Amino acid sequence: MGFLEKQRILQPLVLTGAGELSRDIPKDTVIKRIGLRLSGAIQTTYSGTPAARADSIFHSLVNSVKIIANGGRVIKNVQPHLIRMQSLLNTGIQGERGSSAAASASALKPTVDGGFVFGATTQYTTVAETLTLPFEFIWSKLEAERMTTWFDTRNLSSCELRLAQNPFTSLQSAANTASVTYSSSTLQVDITLVEAVGVPAAMKFLDFRQTTKDVPFTAQVTNSQIEINRGNSLCGLLFYAKDGAAGSSTTATDRLASNELITDLSLKLNGSIDLKSTNWKNLQAENRATYGFYAPYASNVSQVDGIAHLNFIRNSIGDAVNTGKGVDSLYLYVSTNSSSNVSYTNTTFLTIQTDELAEISQ
Repeated sequence: MGFLEKQRILQPLVLTGAGELSRDIPKDTVIKRIGLRLSGAIQTTYSGTPAARADSIFHSLVNSVKIIANGGRVIKNVQPHLIRMQSLLNTGIQGERGSSAAASASALKPTVDGGFVFGATTQYTTVAETLTLPFEFIWSKLEAERMTTWFDTRNLSSCELRLAQNPFTSLQSAANTASVTYSSSTLQVDITLVEAVGVPAAMKFLDFRQTTKDVPFTAQVTNSQIEINRGNSLCGLLFYAKDGAAGSSTTATDRLASNELITDLSLKLNGSIDLKSTNWKNLQAENRATYGFYAPYASNVSQVDGIAHLNFIRNSIGDAVNTGKGVDSLYLYVSTNSSSNVSYTNTTFLTIQTDELAEISQ
């Protein structure tokens, strides 16, 4: 069964550098995905040597992206960098990300691909970065299954997109000591709904639920136990590891994506059933072989550094792991590297995005 696809643009959210922004989502539609595009410019006036964070611009400015229905049904609670990497794994193509600095803000797109750049003091940095927030179940190879998780907003009492902002100073690496004043910002997030037309009112859907948490490590651990959500069908876990290097006051060498932090991983059901046992390097190699994405190394750095995906979906949603009835525990056991291989000067973090298929209860 095919449905016509249409697009609708909502009023943009203007970034202010503080607090949570929200936009009501129309309650008259069935949404396949939402496009979020960060664009605009900001003036930086500084003393010292500013250094920008190494991960995405969107991720620096926005701590989380949430979709919440009826006040308490959390369908998405995700971080921009992981959503950006999810798209790369799924499509094999890196999304738009660009930045360039000049004496005045550019009315066009940035002229250079890459992360945020500082120009000379008082110059403007123009940026653009695009994320795709999917509701259609992107990991199924069956088109008929991808539509089973579309987001039906009809008959909801409320539906919101929420962005939790970071201050503009979060554009700088954590150890950077430059004194930067951010002003004249025109940064905003454009919102595009991609909708299915003519979906019968009686059609039933599942939630493609995605939630995120940060797990800190201050020293080497062996088989540290991390609880994973239970009660739904587990589709996969997407990881982002960052080291705890002290870094430099003038270069972005702290809290970098790390391929060395995690050594071994094991996901166990009911304490004894090994759903997946592997090590970090093997999982990353498996991802490259399975997804075939293009993320080459340049100056020993790759876009997928610190990223690994444990995916249970081979073809169909039927491959998901039932973590409901009869499941008393679901834990990820993680071991980390010694301090001779990874820095614990600051806290290291493993960010975990959990993907589930959930029955809709409200």
